[in-house]
Amino acid sequence: MLFFLLRFIFIYCCFLFRGHWHGPHAIKEIDLDDNLFTDNSEQLRTIKEEISNLRKTRHANLILFVGACVKPPICAIVMSLCRGISLYKLLRSELLKPNIDWTINIAIQIAQGMAYLHNKQMIHKDLRSKNIFIEGNKAVITDFGLYKITRLCKRKMRSDLLPFTKECIFYMAPELVRSLGKSDFDDKFTTASDVFSFG
Repeated sequence: MLFFLLRFIFIYCCFLFRGHWHGPHAIKEIDLDDNLFTDNSEQLRTIKEEISNLRKTRHANLILFVGACVKPPICAIVMSLCRGISLYKLLRSELLKPNIDWTINIAIQIAQGMAYLHNKQMIHKDLRSKNIFIEGNKAVITDFGLYKITRLCKRKMRSDLLPFTKECIFYMAPELVRSLGKSDFDDKFTTASDVFSFG
């Protein structure tokens, strides 16, 4: 199915593709290193475990996971395509004239999506306004479960790279900021750090 879908890729944008197979989809391609990701490597097992967790999610306020291909050097994750605008762009545009009811409704939907993930023992690790899309009056959370995968792939490029962009610090819980650069940084993520990011 995925290879059929990949043949219909027509827009390229920094490892993010748009494809069509029984409807529009977003395809996130992650570059893997053949040497680091062998068939029996721990890194590849970790990626497959994360993808297995994604398969178990289905909620109205979460992006729908469709499928994946993990055959180094190719790792592609297929999700439904968000037709809305990111909350980040919406908050900064003149299109939005928010009222208290709209704000409460969107906040409740984000909280419901996060509660669903937490009940599945999944932590988003990168919850921020750029990873939340608004489709009409519906909030859709994206990029959950991808932090560990992208972290493993960035490590193969340069070991001194931070596992996030600078703007992510504004959404980080204090205990995470204090652990920056330490070996146990990835272990500091909790459901409480997701709640801090949501706040």
